[in-house]
Amino acid sequence: MIQLQGQLKNKIIMKQFIISEQEKSRILEMHQNATSKQYLNEDLSQVILLSLTLQYKLEEGNIKKYSPTVLFSANVSSHGIKTIKQFSLFNQVDVSPSSQSLNGNIINGTLSLSPEQIKILRPFINKGKQVLQGNMAIADQNTQYGVQPTIIEKQIPAQK
Repeated sequence: MIQLQGQLKNKIIMKQFIISEQEKSRILEMHQNATSKQYLNEDLSQVILLSLTLQYKLEEGNIKKYSPTVLFSANVSSHGIKTIKQFSLFNQVDVSPSSQSLNGNIINGTLSLSPEQIKILRPFINKGKQVLQGNMAIADQNTQYGVQPTIIEKQIPAQK
């Protein structure tokens, strides 16, 4: 009797999970679409780590007034990029850097963004790298690269 109960428990636990060919195809297609849009990037060495810093001053009433000058830092270690020609934000806005310099594997610089462009980025402050992946890219002279962005903000000290 004890042996029989053990066999019954094993049969219950060892149920197979079976999905149809149609469901397999649907899951594979979703994965391929997500990968092609870089929502799921299987090779992170092909993605450039990008940090954007939105700068602001605190005005009366603790209201943040954002500067149009955005700082950026891009780790281009495995890409051989020396300069960034343009940034693409949400596949609709292309912005060229105002200034940039290469220091080892890191390109640091500034972007001039409109208040509308900053307003688009603000909801993503401190949300992590995956939030915007697939919605931003950078390009050098010949190639466009996907980025894994992190957006932070920094208060500009008040001048006295």
